[in-house]
Amino acid sequence: MKIAAAILALLPAALAVDTCVAECGCAGCGQVASTSFVKSGSKEVATAAGWATMSVSDSKIAIENLSGSTLTVTVYGVVCYYISPHSSCTVGEPDNFSTALGMQVWQHP
Repeated sequence: MKIAAAILALLPAALAVDTCVAECGCAGCGQVASTSFVKSGSKEVATAAGWATMSVSDSKIAIENLSGSTLTVTVYGVVCYYISPHSSCTVGEPDNFSTALGMQVWQHP
């Protein structure tokens, strides 16, 4: 039992690894921000002040959660990622990726 308790105690730290999880469902979430992408040098960047940023460059999508909340960051119909509070991650850009619809940020309850 003590071993199981020790493993369970480490689980939140293990889950806090900077990882984007592809997840489009967000039951009970509320949209907190919506913003357009702007060109910044060789990148396209969307910034929702105090919430999240998404930058696209060299076939990579970098996401940073600036808030203390768990978020789902989306580009409608293209990508959606669950991201832990105060974390960042990088994922490959899917073939159908487009920044035309901007970035939306949803806060988990």
